[in-house]
Amino acid sequence: AATTVADKPWQFGIGVLVLVGTAVLMSVRLGTAMRIFRWIFYLSLVSIAITIILTLLNGREAFVAAVANFGGDYDQMIADAKAAGWPGYGSGIDWGATIAATPLAFASFGYAIVSTYAAGEVRSAASVMTRSLLTALGISAVVVLIMLALAASTFGEEWMGAATYLALSAPDLYPLPSFPGYLFFATMLTDNSLVIAIASLSYALAFIVALPPTFLIATRSLFAWSFDRILPDQVADVNDRTHSPVVANMIVLVITLVFLTLTVYGPGEFLTLLFTAGAAEILTFIVVALAGAALAYRRPELWRDSPVNSTIGGIATLTVIGAISVAVYVIFLVPLLTNDLLAANADVGIAAMIAMPLIGLAIYAVSYVWNRSRGVDLSMAFSSLPPE
Repeated sequence: AATTVADKPWQFGIGVLVLVGTAVLMSVRLGTAMRIFRWIFYLSLVSIAITIILTLLNGREAFVAAVANFGGDYDQMIADAKAAGWPGYGSGIDWGATIAATPLAFASFGYAIVSTYAAGEVRSAASVMTRSLLTALGISAVVVLIMLALAASTFGEEWMGAATYLALSAPDLYPLPSFPGYLFFATMLTDNSLVIAIASLSYALAFIVALPPTFLIATRSLFAWSFDRILPDQVADVNDRTHSPVVANMIVLVITLVFLTLTVYGPGEFLTLLFTAGAAEILTFIVVALAGAALAYRRPELWRDSPVNSTIGGIATLTVIGAISVAVYVIFLVPLLTNDLLAANADVGIAAMIAMPLIGLAIYAVSYVWNRSRGVDLSMAFSSLPPE
């Protein structure tokens, strides 16, 4: 079954169903959508629970035996990796490689900020969003630390490094039937097909769980641009019954279906655009951080009227936070643009990353001229802060 659904027609068909389902979910009332989303999220956690239980109940000896059952030799894999060029675990910390890996950690934890895109639709957003965001990050950190400790104890840090190195750098020497991953390693510890199937399906749901928040980012951005008259007014239309931006949802659905088609049937180079998207997103965060750092000095009246008009040592707190944010984001961005192993710096991806902001500027310029011709000054939309 897994081999069958890996074929392109199945990939495309499943992708269409998931994207259309997401668009429908985001077009009903937000409360209804969140209740459905919550249950999908709960089901996606089943795989985490199963992997934790399996690694908790089984020790290193059981895993060594499991590797043998899957056609590998635990100690030989470590030896093969070292012979192939892997420096081995315990050879010291490579701080350059550690910093280069930080964008991967950010990809897991950094997108807790997604909820802010719906802040205008949440009561008492300032307190509720902050509390929920930090609580989610705290819970996630604890769960990940538990999983890391169990993985180190059951699988072994050196073996995990060796297995990953072989799969990436010497695949002919990698004896296992699936790519290295926590779920695969954990389910090697059981021969119960039902448990493996439930864990795998739950793991797949984790990817689907990521779609509604991502969809929300795109639709709320389109809604905001339309609300500010940069895009046609119709894009911000809200359905009277569901109170959702149906037009923006349909626009995003069409665009995602085009991307799905290109991903499945397009040239391989197109995938490099998806990898570079991580760098492009971080670049947008840098722009926002710079704007926040400059607000108190560029628009002092807006800063004074805002709820964040405090200072630290005579410097606006927002400026300090913005400057720190820029520094952190640069640490994430540089490896993505300079480390070929992260696959985010291909020429076509960099070209797209440059072209997208230019397209945005062109749209704004055309909209500015057109609105000016009908007596609407776009700059007025940014002359004051939103109510909340």
